[in-house]
Amino acid sequence: MKQRNGLYMLLLRYFAILSGCIVVASNREPHSRTQFEDIRPHLETLKTGGIKIGNYSVLSVDIKYNHLLVGARDNALLVDLGNINSVESWDLTTQSLGCDKGQDPSCHNYVKLMLPFEERIFICLTRGCIWRNRTNLNAAPGRDSNQNVFIADENYYSTPSQNDTGVITENGRVFTGTINLGTRISMIHGKSFKPRISEVSTDFTSESDFYSDVHFVKSFIIGKYVYIFFRERTMECKSCGKYKVSRVARICKGDYAGLSNLRKYFITYQKAKLVCSDGGEYPVYFNEIQDVWWDSETNLFHAIFTSHPNGPPSSAICVYNLADVNDVFYTSLFDSREAGNGKWVTVENKFKEYFDGCKVNEKYLIPNPRPVPDGMMGTKNMLYDVYKNLSHDPLMHDPVQPTSLDSVQKQGNKAWFVKDGIRMTAIVLDKVGEHTVVYTSTASSAQTEDLCLKFHKLLALVNPAFSPKSTFFR
Repeated sequence: MKQRNGLYMLLLRYFAILSGCIVVASNREPHSRTQFEDIRPHLETLKTGGIKIGNYSVLSVDIKYNHLLVGARDNALLVDLGNINSVESWDLTTQSLGCDKGQDPSCHNYVKLMLPFEERIFICLTRGCIWRNRTNLNAAPGRDSNQNVFIADENYYSTPSQNDTGVITENGRVFTGTINLGTRISMIHGKSFKPRISEVSTDFTSESDFYSDVHFVKSFIIGKYVYIFFRERTMECKSCGKYKVSRVARICKGDYAGLSNLRKYFITYQKAKLVCSDGGEYPVYFNEIQDVWWDSETNLFHAIFTSHPNGPPSSAICVYNLADVNDVFYTSLFDSREAGNGKWVTVENKFKEYFDGCKVNEKYLIPNPRPVPDGMMGTKNMLYDVYKNLSHDPLMHDPVQPTSLDSVQKQGNKAWFVKDGIRMTAIVLDKVGEHTVVYTSTASSAQTEDLCLKFHKLLALVNPAFSPKSTFFR
């Protein structure tokens, strides 16, 4: 977790959620907590200067320009973190959706994603995506020297309540987790900014790749893979009712789809269940993932989970090792439903044999394979039997278990931190000497309603005098 000079620690992701707590982990004092009221004197705030802002959905940092990216209902903002009173805004009320906003709240335009790339920001709204200038939010169509063409994407679709996620690779390929406009089935969609490279997605025609009630949480580009964290209603347990589970999915960045019935779909897409429990004799499971922090120095994911929303509030932080995640994707069998009767069966996993290191094994290539665009894999040049063998559900049989945070706290396969009575919503990590400081925000409650109302439309930032400067991303 590198400290980044010139940036503040962002304590809160969403403006309406301001009852944050701080968890400090060290060898001497594993779990000390500081309430939001105790750090309140160290906060400075930002007023939006008369701009009507509400329903905040995106809050992230553009390191290159030291900007806070803020997405909300009918507005997008760039805040200069060197001078928080310097704000650039883009008014979205003129982006007509063809309906009466006064009669239908869903007619408002909600910012779902703000993804910087080169000198532009790819901004996705509830209806479509558009390119804006990275420093002032002016319109920014055009192209670059790498043959990337920056045009609006009118096929993107989302809803105000849907949790979306997205990342852009260094080659100019955007991966988004959202809903398909035609079928209303959740999907991961890959689109290159180079016009001659075809679009690829997970299967959005049936519930084979994603089940129902999907909420995307976070996505990361790590090495040659894209990792996507989400929660969805389970189909492995038909008698469980509206039972949700948390997953991590993995796709090769260069997956160019296959042929036959896989000609439009990712063929390296895999997903695995994330287990998070208190590790007791009769364990309590936390099934609904809310946020994830990736630490590139330790190769660890720190994830927040909560209990069922209709039950007593409770939260946990579970830690997962990247090596353990990849091991499940490489070694576990698949769980797949048989055609016709829907019975779950296990299927052999040949992923490592076919795509080790996201490179197609030459043994499975057709003679005289066709040229492949730069940055793409030769997944359209494989033998027919490969596509036949890959026509199964992407769910791994083995789950991903949490790992120990360090050599002292050898908790093994259980949550690193558990707290009853709260619902955590976001997580940030920082290093302070030998300590790991975990900042979390929590959902508002009766005790914090006044605080939330008072700080509505204000941005809380921790003063550098209070904590080392660092940042977190969405």
